[in-house]
Amino acid sequence: MNRGDVEGRTITVDSRYTAWGAKVSVKAPDPRTVTSKLAG
Repeated sequence: MNRGDVEGRTITVDSRYTAWGAKVSVKAPDPRTVTSKLAG
């Protein structure tokens, strides 16, 4: 598609999102599996 193909035309995009508001759970990782040391 070239720019000339769409110049002067209206393009509409219809995006629909479903299942919003679903419950999620976020938990801290096991302290034995993390470090405060930076890699590098």
